[in-house]
Amino acid sequence: MPAQLFEIPFIIALGMSAAIFACILLPMFILSCICPKLTTDAHENTRWLDGLRGLAAATVSLNHAPLVIHNLQQAPTIFPYTPHDIALFKFFGSMGVQFFFCITGVLFADKILFAEKINWTAFYRKRLLRLVPGYFAACVLALVIAAWYSWPVKEKFKSLIVELPSIFSFGLMPLPNVNSFDFVRLIGVNWSLALEWRFYVMLPIIFILHRKFRWFAVVGVVVFAVSDVILTGASFWVFFVSGAMCAPIMRRQFAMWTRVTGYIVASAILVVYACYGGKFAGYGPERWVLMTGLFSSLVIIRPWILTTKTIVAMGTVSYSFYLLHVMIIFTVFEVFHIYFMGVTFPAVPYFTIFACASMAFAVMLSTISYLYVERPFMHL
Repeated sequence: MPAQLFEIPFIIALGMSAAIFACILLPMFILSCICPKLTTDAHENTRWLDGLRGLAAATVSLNHAPLVIHNLQQAPTIFPYTPHDIALFKFFGSMGVQFFFCITGVLFADKILFAEKINWTAFYRKRLLRLVPGYFAACVLALVIAAWYSWPVKEKFKSLIVELPSIFSFGLMPLPNVNSFDFVRLIGVNWSLALEWRFYVMLPIIFILHRKFRWFAVVGVVVFAVSDVILTGASFWVFFVSGAMCAPIMRRQFAMWTRVTGYIVASAILVVYACYGGKFAGYGPERWVLMTGLFSSLVIIRPWILTTKTIVAMGTVSYSFYLLHVMIIFTVFEVFHIYFMGVTFPAVPYFTIFACASMAFAVMLSTISYLYVERPFMHL
């Protein structure tokens, strides 16, 4: 990323992010009214978690949308971002991913901590049917976009075939550079999916250890994760643990005064996030402490706003949206760059309009992907 950049006011960068966020939720509101399946599939007990997942996906997109020009390898000459702006966007991205990890941790810890027996064959079958079809569909779309962008094909067909497994590997293998095109630019978000799959693989081991050693095993996992984030200064696993520690809380109902306390704690943490969040390492110990406190508070209060139809519907399509939004932004801006106007010279309003249109289109395509790719396999 170029270091010598012209600057735009921070408040404008924040306003751009707010506009993009609004253009994610507005089409989702319309689609949730048109298609009841987007909200009726949500389980009542975890409906608020679906809403939180939807907000997390939208938050992650706020990191990618403003940086699309760099992703296109076209250095902007009118309104590049200050380091403070870039820190803001990265803060949005890391916060959304951390919520994803916490949600995964709490849901699957609830399964293994309180179950007497688990059918692991059925468990992994459900995971495969839930995750693989949507990811493979996204990879096929990425191949189409990459072929269009880097046409004509200069490499031999055999060398292209050899690279396919790494594209479809859920991030477990490095993404290739095919025909001089780096697939990280389209499906680079799969790095977090690789971590999720590793977490799923560890679950039977944790289950066995918990059955044999009870809570000593749980304490061991927590100590390992906390030591990792403290000693290395950055850890992804510790956020799964943050969610897992909330599994017992998920099973309880709390009095009003406890929930009010939760609101106060969550509000205080959000103030700290707003003032200092961008100064802490994205996956460092400070962010872990803040996220643990925030997620624990949310588990206690289960905010009603996260159960609203629009937010829940966004959570329903969040997996497809997470996979598709980067390549949609990439394609929309590249089409404008090639056929209409160079994206290296846009005024801020034009750039914001393009980014908002990209996100709205990504929401619509994600809804189609959920209804016709994800959902049929989920109900097999």
